[in-house]
Amino acid sequence: MPWRKLMLANLAGDVGSGRSSCAAAGLATPAGPVLARNLDHWPSRPLRDATTVIEYERGGRLDFAAVGWPGFTSVTTAMSGEGFAIATISVPVLGHIDPLGCPIGLLARDVLQSAPSFAAALDVLSSTRLFAPAMILLIGRTNVQRVVIERTTHSFAHRWPDGDEPLLAGDGFQVLPAPKPDHVPCALRAEEARTQAFSAACANSGHSDLEFLSVLQNAMQDCTVCHAVMRPADAVMNAWIPEVARAAKRRNEAARHRNPGATRPGVDSIPHPAGH
Repeated sequence: MPWRKLMLANLAGDVGSGRSSCAAAGLATPAGPVLARNLDHWPSRPLRDATTVIEYERGGRLDFAAVGWPGFTSVTTAMSGEGFAIATISVPVLGHIDPLGCPIGLLARDVLQSAPSFAAALDVLSSTRLFAPAMILLIGRTNVQRVVIERTTHSFAHRWPDGDEPLLAGDGFQVLPAPKPDHVPCALRAEEARTQAFSAACANSGHSDLEFLSVLQNAMQDCTVCHAVMRPADAVMNAWIPEVARAAKRRNEAARHRNPGATRPGVDSIPHPAGH
């Protein structure tokens, strides 16, 4: 593939054609916070087939783990070995860019590789000049370390949860004035009814990966590439493409039918090849 096309692919979210989500949440659990999100991106079918979770190591220890695709160096969904996790969400507004700003996916990768803590990550993600507006969901090791960062190219605002209530991130700003969208593909809009249903499901969900996965499945769109659940307090990250997730759900339903109350102890997720 020509390098220019590969570079543009890494900027897809910043130029208005890429990732989105009306299903991304920072959730409080007794074991620490969980970041659960649907990664929505066009074209979904070829990206599903190529999706993987890559663990990057440095000096024999985890640097960060990220959902990605071959040739994709930006980051949309990832967990640091320093105890925090990030989900980036594009705000699909064309024309509101700063050519001298940093693309959000590349900034997120730099933070994952260099920030030593949740606080340091929050500072850099809030203050760095951006190429285009974005939303960032950041969680740490404790339930109070959950924040949505609303970003324009030069300004930011923080949205924190009310106690242990779910903290949702979507396409639209809630604190900063929202730039006027030029054109938003229908499938990338955070529909109000879908977002409200997702919020209610998060509030009523149990705390296992399978229960969070079920919530994400019910909120998926045609462009959903994968479901991801990250637990930085335990250094655990899992992701599922929709077809694998549906198969796992059917197996658990069959197990409960044969033996009421029984479920499989785990959920098959995308394998994690190591990168260096």
